[in-house]
This record gives sequence, C-alpha cells and structure tokens, in this order.
Amino acid sequence: MKIIIEREKCQGHGRCAALAEGVYSLDEEGYIETQSGDVPPDREREAYEGARGCPERVIVIEKNLMNEDPPDVLPMVSASCDPYDGAALGQTPPTGSDEMD
Repeated sequence: MKIIIEREKCQGHGRCAALAEGVYSLDEEGYIETQSGDVPPDREREAYEGARGCPERVIVIEKNLMNEDPPDVLPMVSASCDPYDGAALGQTPPTGSDEMD
C-alpha cells in the first residue's frame, strides 16, 4: 500500500497524527510533514485510520492490487447524502407542483 500526501491541502488539524502517530508526523506548525511513499504491511491499518480522520482529505491511499488482504477497515468513500438523489432510490425528486394546497 502507498500513501500520497497532498500537502497544499493541509490545514493543520493534526488528526492524522493523532490517530496514526506511527505513520504520520507533523511539522512544528502542525502541518503534515510525512512524505508520500510505501507503508509497511504492519502499519496499513493505522495508515487507513489516519487518512480517514483527515477532514481535508490530504492523504490518498493507493492499494497494491496484488495484495488480496487489505486491513480490516473500510476505505473512505464519498457518497451523496441528498435524500432526493433519485438515482440512489429509484425515485424522482419532488417538484414545486407536488406541494399541498
């Protein structure tokens, strides 16, 4: 597994290091200083947890497709929380003409 750090997005929350201090480190101002690169197999779960904790999504996880045994945490995914997302529910969104009198 490899991590890609998008430093320019870091806002200095420090959650990555708080959740995974064995993988991520911060500079003296509180911004991520960890370099992009490979993660040792025994640190993969920790790397996922730290990446998931970042509110700015600074850390991108790149899995080796040959590795069939990922850590037992779910990778971060983006999903629409819009209750009127018709594609997700097989429904059409309400329109102004559906209002009650």
